[in-house]
Amino acid sequence: MSNENFGGAAPAGQGAQPGGQGTPTGHGTGTAAYPQSPPPGPPQSPAPPPPGSNGGDWNPPGSTAPRPPMDPKKKKKLTLLAILGGVLVLLLAAGIATYSYLAKNVYGAEGVVEEYLGALKDGNAEKAVELLPAGDGLDTVLINNEVYQAAENRISEYRITGFDGANGGVVTADVTRAGSTAEHTIRVVKDGRQNLLFPKWKIEDDLMDWSVTLDIPENSYRPQEMTVNGVTVALPEFKDDGGLQTVDLAVLPGDYRIEPIAGSKFINYGENETVEVELDSPQQIISYWPKLSDDADEALKTEMTAWLDSCLASTKLVNPGCLNNVPDMQYPERYRNIKWSLASGPSIDPVAGTTALDETFGFLATDMKITLNCEVNRGGNGKWEPFEESDTFTEFAEAKIDGDKLELIFE
Repeated sequence: MSNENFGGAAPAGQGAQPGGQGTPTGHGTGTAAYPQSPPPGPPQSPAPPPPGSNGGDWNPPGSTAPRPPMDPKKKKKLTLLAILGGVLVLLLAAGIATYSYLAKNVYGAEGVVEEYLGALKDGNAEKAVELLPAGDGLDTVLINNEVYQAAENRISEYRITGFDGANGGVVTADVTRAGSTAEHTIRVVKDGRQNLLFPKWKIEDDLMDWSVTLDIPENSYRPQEMTVNGVTVALPEFKDDGGLQTVDLAVLPGDYRIEPIAGSKFINYGENETVEVELDSPQQIISYWPKLSDDADEALKTEMTAWLDSCLASTKLVNPGCLNNVPDMQYPERYRNIKWSLASGPSIDPVAGTTALDETFGFLATDMKITLNCEVNRGGNGKWEPFEESDTFTEFAEAKIDGDKLELIFE
């Protein structure tokens, strides 16, 4: 077996340490030599600062040296940034609250309805129709401030009570008209945006439900104008509807006093009418049927009397086309010295309100009492006696009117 060094021991017989000193270390056996700490070296420099550090405020590990003070400019900058951040947070919160308020109270659906109801209350028809256009087929001749401000019982009070955004949107409001308050709903829909941020709303309802329809029979005397609430307006072109001439006029809530439509010397179109229009009232129909005026009555009496006089001038019993026509008289040869006379009448009685048939108007001439005076040979024996007989007649006739002229038409 060979000798081996173990634990760093020097081999036997090697008795000197490096350095030239001949000091023995043992006798006959090897002795272990333990390593010793190296003597203290020169002072070490501190470790350099890490890369990227400016070296001014960095302390090595284990150091307790205080950090140098922050640059005042940098500190002021950081403080300013912190303040600005807080301000931005406050502004953001305030902006959200302001947007919510404006979106609901200024630019919301309730706002356009409030503006519309306010226009109705103020009698501003032209503003109202900007917010709520008339429906198709409606004429807006009555939608003007002069007519509407003269309307009685317009909206006097209103209060928005709610908004339901489903299916576009429905705004509810309590509306007072003619002393009565009722809840009404007004449909609204979004219509683009306004001021870039806010939705724009418009009222979806139209004026079709609030129209007043005039039905005028077809004739050559169709009225050209009408007076509503004391204001005379020109009527638009009528349209034919099964023989009737009709026109649909848009109106706003309120009471409308419609005066008789002007006709001609012999025709008028009825009496005053008042149409009450609610906020959601259905379409209303006003029919104007031409009637014979008082002048027409007098003219008809004159014409009928002239016609009767021409008939009663006859000295015959048989007078075709006249009321004094007695074609079935037995033994007409037994009558002589025939004289006809008008004892009373005529009176003019319009038929069913003088319904117009194109350019003609039917009427009844009543209370026409006609008397026959003559001599009669009753027994055919040549003995003549005075004879008188009266009868009362009613005759249907028509009058054709052309301007200031009137012509009778008999069946």
